Amino acid sequence: MKSKIVTIAKTGENNWKDKVLTKHFVQFENGENGTLTTGFTDDPAPLVGAELEYTIEDNGFGKEIKLPRTGGGGGGFKSKAWTPEQVAQQDAIKLTQSYISSGADLKFWKQFFIEAKEFMLIATAPKPTKVENAPAQPVEAGIDVLPFQHEAR
Repeated sequence: MKSKIVTIAKTGENNWKDKVLTKHFVQFENGENGTLTTGFTDDPAPLVGAELEYTIEDNGFGKEIKLPRTGGGGGGFKSKAWTPEQVAQQDAIKLTQSYISSGADLKFWKQFFIEAKEFMLIATAPKPTKVENAPAQPVEAGIDVLPFQHEAR
């Protein structure tokens, strides 16, 4: 959705890691309202009149306004690219959850997770590029010298 802010009021603060997150009650021109949390980045909270692109989710404690994390739409949030290690870990967690829900013996879940993560890391590793074969070098008859061997005497 996209709408202009008609009311914004600070409702509290929380500490998370090394950041201070500020909660705001926001009401939009289209009648939607909810809680917006700012402070994940150094960008200031949006002001009355700012047009935002957003989604609203009911998290069980009220409506939560989510701004796009791509840096556009006035949200100002920028997500970092995940490392292959982080992607492998998330995929391994999902596989382990499926493994456990399938009725597998719980004493093996940790080993399953470790092996799934290792597999995911191998699967996400960059593929080697094709190397063209070098033309063969003429060799004197009876002498077999490889690049990793010392010269024949």
